[in-house]
Amino acid sequence: MKKVIVLFFALFAMNNANTQGCLPSGITFNSQIEIDNFQANFPGCTVIEGSASIGGADIVNLQGLNVLTKVAALSIGSNAQLTNLGGLESIDTVGNSLIISGNSSLESLGGLESLSYVGGDLKIGSNPSLTSILAGGQLGRVAVELMIANNEQLTSLSGFESLQSVGALTIMGNQQLASLSGIDNADGPAMAWVTIMSNPNLSTCDVQSICDFLSSQAGPAQIWGNASGCNDQEEVEEACGIIGIEEISHTNGFCIYPNPSRSQIIIETSAIPGLISILDLSGRLIMNRQVSAPETVIDVSSLPRGLYFVRMQDDTGVRVKKMVKD
Repeated sequence: MKKVIVLFFALFAMNNANTQGCLPSGITFNSQIEIDNFQANFPGCTVIEGSASIGGADIVNLQGLNVLTKVAALSIGSNAQLTNLGGLESIDTVGNSLIISGNSSLESLGGLESLSYVGGDLKIGSNPSLTSILAGGQLGRVAVELMIANNEQLTSLSGFESLQSVGALTIMGNQQLASLSGIDNADGPAMAWVTIMSNPNLSTCDVQSICDFLSSQAGPAQIWGNASGCNDQEEVEEACGIIGIEEISHTNGFCIYPNPSRSQIIIETSAIPGLISILDLSGRLIMNRQVSAPETVIDVSSLPRGLYFVRMQDDTGVRVKKMVKD
């Protein structure tokens, strides 16, 4: 019996030693040898309690970090020879932000399949060889912003199917991305904002999460500079089947610019006199302006960011267009 007790405590002590935290001040890996020697230099460490940064010209793999299960914050950048993230398979939590940026040879995020939680931002940007995210990924929550930007060869968001919760979403500057399929299951109404812009091949944005965000009017949306079908908010809403105030198309004499706008808009019209009204998405009147000249300048700087309707009324009838306050 005494031997059993001793053995139990020996196993408990061994397990505890194998799951200890370390490096509360963080660590920077600048070379492959520092990656390879991690376990020898910090025996038993599976949780980096501070921030970890990985960036070195000769780093080709991260296998020396395969014992890690948690990191307080993680930055992976400027690794010219790193093609994937193999070696990080045991990491399930990044307590704060995870930044993956400027890795010229990175082709996929393979290695992060076990990652389930990011407590800050997840930013994946300026990785010119990145073609895919992570097959079979388990990521369920990004507490702040998910940003996927300027990855020139990225073709798909497949790998984010487990994502249920994200604080905000930015998808921009991904030249080959054609669809937002992969982020369908995220809670759209819980997002603070959605930005989808400058993705020239992106034509499919009407995935469930984006449609839910737009229909719930949860926050401001910036959608422009993408392919037809996702070139502006109106196109995405139409694809989603969202019905709001009826918009009557009238190309003669009713133009709003700049749109989106942060400070002021200019209404050009040939219908004089008339009345311009700005309404929110619920149809509530925000302001009226009389039209007495071909151009009417309206200050919108005090309006909250989001989508509004501009209604033009004159003796020929009523026309409505959409305006985005940036």
